Amino acid sequence: MQIIIVVIGINMYFLNNLSALDSKRLIPENVARNNGRRDMDFWKIFVLGMLRLNCNLDFDKLHEFANNHRNLRLMLDHGKFNWDYYYALQTIKDNVWRPL
Repeated sequence: MQIIIVVIGINMYFLNNLSALDSKRLIPENVARNNGRRDMDFWKIFVLGMLRLNCNLDFDKLHEFANNHRNLRLMLDHGKFNWDYYYALQTIKDNVWRPL
């Protein structure tokens, strides 16, 4: 249930603040914008990172939700043609994890 609340919150925030997803403002200047793993654009990294922090999920649970939670997959832009896409655990770790 907490996942649905976080997903709805992210969705409502960005619907009301269309310019909030300006990656030039959200990504620090010292981070390379062209690096990343296959099929992990900024939006997917952002949503998975928000879920990990707000729901206090470990990477195994986040991996399970990213691959099996219907509403979350819709939020990650999976439709009819790419619904079967599977996120590898290492891809999630490499993109979402950030040392403090």
